[in-house]
Amino acid sequence: MAASGVGLDLRTQTPEPEVIRGAVSTVLADSRYATAARRMQAEIVRAGRETRAAELLEQLAGGATGSHVADPRRHGRAPLHGSAVVGSP
Repeated sequence: MAASGVGLDLRTQTPEPEVIRGAVSTVLADSRYATAARRMQAEIVRAGRETRAAELLEQLAGGATGSHVADPRRHGRAPLHGSAVVGSP
């Protein structure tokens, strides 16, 4: 977390409550942590969409046919925001 700029390294696996309290106060008081967290959030969102797109393209390249290929619900996934599901009711 510290390396990405979204948190602090408390330098222990068992921090004392006052150390945690101080770290939380520091993170909440400095807007750079929130900015870094928003940047990380955007990167995670993009990574998920790219992974799902790659999965669908691999299925299509593998010769799969039918509307189920484009239906992410078939694999227990929700459709991506703003995407259409082919053959859905």
